[in-house]
Amino acid sequence: MREDDVLIEHRSFRFGPEEHLVINALHGQGRTYLKAASSQLMRNRFDSSASRLVVGGLDFMKYALRQRALQLPSESCYPDCLAHLLHRDVGLSTLGKVMERVAYRAPVFVKPALRAKRFTGLVLREANDYRMSGIPRSESVYHSEVVQWLSEWRCYVIGQELLFQACYAGNDRLMPDATIVAEALILMAQQPNAPMGYAIDFGVLACGRTALVECNDGFSVGAYGALPGESYLAMLQARWDQMVGMDARLVC
Repeated sequence: MREDDVLIEHRSFRFGPEEHLVINALHGQGRTYLKAASSQLMRNRFDSSASRLVVGGLDFMKYALRQRALQLPSESCYPDCLAHLLHRDVGLSTLGKVMERVAYRAPVFVKPALRAKRFTGLVLREANDYRMSGIPRSESVYHSEVVQWLSEWRCYVIGQELLFQACYAGNDRLMPDATIVAEALILMAQQPNAPMGYAIDFGVLACGRTALVECNDGFSVGAYGALPGESYLAMLQARWDQMVGMDARLVC
């Protein structure tokens, strides 16, 4: 493997949409890539340690970092520095305790706190919700009141630079306040160990306020809308370089 090769996850003999986006951007830049399955990295049947960039899902990234004696970075989808932009109460508890409250109170929005992909964030309306079947009641979760979003947007970021934003739910004519988004990027960049590349979601509430939906680390995040492949690749590269301790060499 050449050091400038990019390693891309190949799932069930196919690439996902994000992987295709990266491949097209690489072709445009005359760069090469190799493919591997998550199981190959898990069993050390493929060495990713010389890869210039690794692209794939959460498990694929975990195994690739493990081959470099590194761990997945911890992340918070609700950074303390942006708490004033939530405009709703967000707490941390266990799934069991939240489900007990749901049985006697109004619906609650819940999402995993420690294992981001354990289940997709959802609104619990009853304590015996079938979608929670098989998930331990001890699972750490964030919970918040249910609010009405008129639109939700994902912003792709490197440092303090907003690369692109895409509406993924609601009215695409209702954009978040650009001043508030810019303020958030500055605050994020000032935090110790802030991710160099990440996605941050904002939405417009029924009251008209722009509010933070959540943050997502940029090492493995979905590509929404007409996100340019070059921008997506640059964000992934910036975050990968930071995680493995390399000088940032953005692909622009």
